[in-house]
Parts: sequence; C-alpha cells; structure tokens
Amino acid sequence: MTTVNAVCESRNSDKPRLLEMLKTKRIRDLACGSSHSAAISSSGELYTWGLGEYGRLGHSDNTTQLRPKLVKALLGHRVVQVACGSRDAQTLALTDEGLVFSWGDGDFGKLGRGGSEGCNIPQNVERLNGQGICQIECGAQFSLALSKSGIVWTWGKGDYFRLGHGTDLHVRKPQVVEGLRGKRIVHVAVGALHCLAVMENGQVYAWGDNDHGQQGNGTTTVNRRPTMVQGLEAYKIARVACGSSHSVAWTTTDVATPATHEPVLFHTARDPLGASYLGG
Repeated sequence: MTTVNAVCESRNSDKPRLLEMLKTKRIRDLACGSSHSAAISSSGELYTWGLGEYGRLGHSDNTTQLRPKLVKALLGHRVVQVACGSRDAQTLALTDEGLVFSWGDGDFGKLGRGGSEGCNIPQNVERLNGQGICQIECGAQFSLALSKSGIVWTWGKGDYFRLGHGTDLHVRKPQVVEGLRGKRIVHVAVGALHCLAVMENGQVYAWGDNDHGQQGNGTTTVNRRPTMVQGLEAYKIARVACGSSHSVAWTTTDVATPATHEPVLFHTARDPLGASYLGG
C-alpha cells in the first residue's frame, strides 16, 4: 500500500508528515498546483484539498479544505489522472473512458468549454470526447491534452505563444497543435509558460516562453510553434518534465556522456508566476 505524507493543518512543515485522511487508501497518483493538491485512489476516487478559491477543489463551493475531501461529483467515474494548475487555478481529471473534466477558474477559456466562466464542480470537456485522451496537464492559465494517437491539444491563455499555435490569441476550446500533427507524440510536459513534447522516436519539441533558456535552443528566443530541441540527437528521450522556467529530459537506456558546455547566463530576473526574483 502507498501511504501519503503531507500537512493537514494550515501551517508549514519542515519534514514529511503522514496524511491521516488517506492512510487507509491505496493511492495511485498525486498532483500539486501552486495552492491545492489532489490524489487518486486505486478505485478511481478523486480527493482534493488546499485553497478553495475559484472552486478549484470541485466540491461545489469555494471553501478551503485543510484535509483531503472526496470529489463526490465524479463518483460513478473511475479517475485515472489529475492535473492541478497554478495561481488562479483550474483542475483537470481524466477517466478510464477517456473523458476529460475541468473545473475552477475559467479565465481565458482554460476550462475548454468556450467562454471564460468558471465552475466549482467538474464538467465534461465535450470537445475531447471520443479523442482517446491519455494525458492531461495544467500550466499557468492554460491546459493541454494528449491523445493515444499522438495528437496534442492546447487551450487557454495564448500570450508567450504557450499554446503552440503560432499566435498569442487565447483559445477557449481544445485546439490541435498543428505543428505536431503527424509526429506521433507519446509524452508531454508543461511549465508555467512553456511546453515540451516527446516523439515516439525520442525527439523533443519545445514551444512558448524562453526567457531563461528553458526551450534548450541555446538562446532566449521564443518558439512560436513547436521546434525540435537540438543537442539531444544522440539520445532517445523517454520522458520530459518542466519546472516554472526550466526543463528536464531523461532516457531509459545508458548512453555515452556528451561533452560538457559552459553555463549560459540569462540576465532577466522575472518569474512568470509573479515573484520579483527567481529563487528569491
């Protein structure tokens, strides 16, 4: 059985603590936003807790929860994946039938149902029904979904070209990222304002904000559309991950260590999530 350690009171903790409300549950997946968290049990039940503002917890209210609470609106569905957004946050859930549900803040259309209205209870993202969605992700004010056939969909706030459609327009319903069509994407990751996608052959594509070099192209020039990350040709990348403004890629097999390079200094201190200085 997997046990979960976390804090169940409104104070910080300097070490892991057992989350009592979930200690009898077999937890299969976890997700964290900037101010809320979620857990999925082995039976497909979804629990959320943390800041309740904008209805991001899905309990039909805006109440902050200091302990995990079952999302009753999804009973009858077997949830297999959950994603939590940051700041004015949204939450996404994926069921074993490939249905995607969204709730929370709706600004810029990041809930994917058209318009910018939020909701405090899970509602189906109809545009993705029947698309075979297998992965969902939440960035800062935008959302992403990947289908089993390798198609990537994005929607929400469009500035910094984070959606990969070549413009900075906001998109209020899921839209296919045409620059990746036919490339058979098998894994995706999102940061605050940038995205990564892994092809079946191990190549990595990046797009969106690049103020700190998080797209790996050796510059701080933004990619308006998905562009292949150079320098990884000797590797078959299996997975990628994004922080707010940095990226990570890893392989599943041993490969030769590439030549090292001197670090590149980036002169901006802007944090896309709002802090004055990174690490400050």
